Amino acid sequence: MSADLDRQIEAYLDGTISADDAILLAQSLRTGSRAAAVERIAFAGLLAQALDPADGDAVARSVLARIEAQSSASAMVRSVQRSIRPRRRTRPISRLPWMLATAALLAVAALWWLLGSTPSIASLAAGTASITREGRTLPASVGTRLLTGDRVTADSTATVLWPDGSELMLAAGSGLSLSPGPQLERGSVDASIAHQPAGAPFVVATAEAQVEVLGTRFRLTADAGSTRCDLHAGAVRVTRLADGRSLQLAPGQSATIAPGHPLAAWNPLFPTTGLDGWEQQYGSWTNDGVTVRGTAVDHGKVRIFSERVFSDLELTCRLRVAGVELAEIQVGDYNWFFEIPARNGGWTDLHLRQHGTLLTCTADGVVLTARPGDGLAPRSGRLSFYVRPGGSLELRDCRVLQPQAP
Repeated sequence: MSADLDRQIEAYLDGTISADDAILLAQSLRTGSRAAAVERIAFAGLLAQALDPADGDAVARSVLARIEAQSSASAMVRSVQRSIRPRRRTRPISRLPWMLATAALLAVAALWWLLGSTPSIASLAAGTASITREGRTLPASVGTRLLTGDRVTADSTATVLWPDGSELMLAAGSGLSLSPGPQLERGSVDASIAHQPAGAPFVVATAEAQVEVLGTRFRLTADAGSTRCDLHAGAVRVTRLADGRSLQLAPGQSATIAPGHPLAAWNPLFPTTGLDGWEQQYGSWTNDGVTVRGTAVDHGKVRIFSERVFSDLELTCRLRVAGVELAEIQVGDYNWFFEIPARNGGWTDLHLRQHGTLLTCTADGVVLTARPGDGLAPRSGRLSFYVRPGGSLELRDCRVLQPQAP
């Protein structure tokens, strides 16, 4: 290390460095002199701490934490680390060691900024991914450290792990940026977040919303212009970025943030397992926690209806019909119904809405015609699913909007 660089470091440590020397020091640290300079500053701070028997734990731990953050510590630094033992204050603190220790602490933090070195904020714990970092695309595998500003694209299902144990499991093809908090750019993540201290929630953002959690499990899905949050356990607060309005979700509830959607909590239509709250009128019905399935018995009809009476209603679900050409969703105790065509064994996205006298339903975005059962004006009543003789019906992801939601 040159005499000039040594002089600049000494001036930096004792707080007398000039603006011109500070610029020269920064330039030197960006070149081959970096390792020696970092070691020199670290050693000065550690030595000052070791020589001061009256110093407490705080400065030592702060300095050591920053030294340990370096990719490797030299034998000299490690030997000084081992020499430090926290001791109780027995005499007044001498001014010089305290100034040196404090200067070293500030110096290492400043050098971190000067060098553009960013400590890892998370790591890849499972799967493979690619990282976009400073305009370059890099492969990532288990153990790869992730930095602020990284954009992660999951090649397969991939798990990003935070130091506190919080995990975000990205579905294949999903994109996540770290800036510095995680932002889901596309795709979906299943999150398992460690309990967070009060006032410091873990925040996951999308283009439309941000989700604040204190310790929970949820799924977040980001599509073009739309964000959906499904809460499995714990509690989250979903904030719509367009207007700053927030919504608290409870386990089992979900929310969609998108143009034209009310900011309101959706509840599952069926229980987690079993069929409590539903009456099986025809056929055999099961619920395994993922799929509610109704099958014909002796080629007969298949029908299930809710014990709950619905008035205003908004419902979404995925539906699959087999064995027959049509299934029906019936509202208001079979006052009106919609026919849902089979899709050659595929799933259909169904969206039904009844608000006052307005009654609409779409299947994969196609508007269906309301057909009369009793044919009276839309009214409150039970909801039912029906399949003609010999058919079967599967339902997934069924949820209804809370009637009291805005």
